[in-house]
Amino acid sequence: MTRDEKPPVGKTRIATGIIAIVLGSAFFVYAGIDDSPGGQVIGVTTVFFGIYGLVRSRKRDRSSRSE
Repeated sequence: MTRDEKPPVGKTRIATGIIAIVLGSAFFVYAGIDDSPGGQVIGVTTVFFGIYGLVRSRKRDRSSRSE
């Protein structure tokens, strides 16, 4: 691997993104039941960053395969 090449994305990053989405969704539902708007914001933010991480890792994985 040369200096310019990026290492392939591991399964750990993908698993972390999926776990973030699941936990964020659960936190959003629980905060809704508990009537906590701040908790819902934290849940939505966690889901957002989980999706962002998955998309970013997919793009990074595709770019490393094409070269």
